[in-house]
Amino acid sequence: MNFSTLTKSLWLPFVATLLLLTTKAGAQGVTDITLEGKIDKYPIVMEISVWGGGGSIIGGSYYYKSKGPKNAIMLSEDQNIQQGEGTKPVLEESIDGKNTGAFYARYWDGEVMHGTWIRSKDGKQLPFSLKVTKRNWHYIE
Repeated sequence: MNFSTLTKSLWLPFVATLLLLTTKAGAQGVTDITLEGKIDKYPIVMEISVWGGGGSIIGGSYYYKSKGPKNAIMLSEDQNIQQGEGTKPVLEESIDGKNTGAFYARYWDGEVMHGTWIRSKDGKQLPFSLKVTKRNWHYIE
């Protein structure tokens, strides 16, 4: 291998990396996560988006498998409630802009989430347990 070939083989990856970094300047890494499991005995699918390295949850939705994705219930993380180390999210659900319940995660390691779901109108509590079934990482501007 001559000097010119060696220079090109080292230079090309450097330029490609530099271009990638410049195109992503100002962009944020987001992971879209699909979890499946149950609230009590009711099978659900939850889809949430998480900033960067597993920090704050942007939001998402969930639906009961028996009702299908067209009947999804919106979710957003409640940033005002601290859960211990700050690693256990509280997800508030809403239908037509009205808070209808919340998921209080007692455990969340990025693969498994379980805790208690509480209905807003009467305080009814049910256990929930979810496991990650799909993960997709991407950038958003």
